[in-house]
Amino acid sequence: EKWYKSFFNYKYKLVGEKNPNIIYLNYLYPYIQKINPCVKMILFLRNPIDRAYSAWHLFHVRNKQYIVDENRKSFKNAIEDELEFRLNEPLNPFVAYTHYLQKGLYYKQITNLLKYFPKQNLCIILLEDLEKDPKTVYNKMYEFLEVKKINMNYEKKLEGIYTNKEKNKAITPELKKTMINFFRNDVEKLEKLLKVKTNWL
Repeated sequence: EKWYKSFFNYKYKLVGEKNPNIIYLNYLYPYIQKINPCVKMILFLRNPIDRAYSAWHLFHVRNKQYIVDENRKSFKNAIEDELEFRLNEPLNPFVAYTHYLQKGLYYKQITNLLKYFPKQNLCIILLEDLEKDPKTVYNKMYEFLEVKKINMNYEKKLEGIYTNKEKNKAITPELKKTMINFFRNDVEKLEKLLKVKTNWL
């Protein structure tokens, strides 16, 4: 606990970190609760099919120098491998990076999170809403964090280094159907929980 807290400067009103693996690694929830039971979390949710491809692409780009060609899996092979061998794999930070499908089961993750933290401590943002109306979404986050609103020009500065053409080539109609079937039940439950229509699948 002291080790973790040593990374933050508590002279500021708010301190925090950004880590897409935390919500997925549910064994961390009791530790987070112990450190700060009143912690506020902002969750950005992206179309799980797009998220899976983006994560696969990032993993292969980031680790290009360490992955020899014969061990390099295509996106299709990575998804098939996960479905066949990795759905019951014990969670840890090392396997989390290559759980391309399972990390997109947002309803499952949120309901697990709500066993440890109250719903009012979660701010859930759909990426499409952020892209469509960033000012409104940022104001929602400012209110959630109880900080003063900042008026500024919100620009998208970071984008993927792959093209839609590359992504659409990798996600064949057959593979997309497989992924839709995998995510459908979770997305339907998520939409009921959030009272929104995602139009993801």
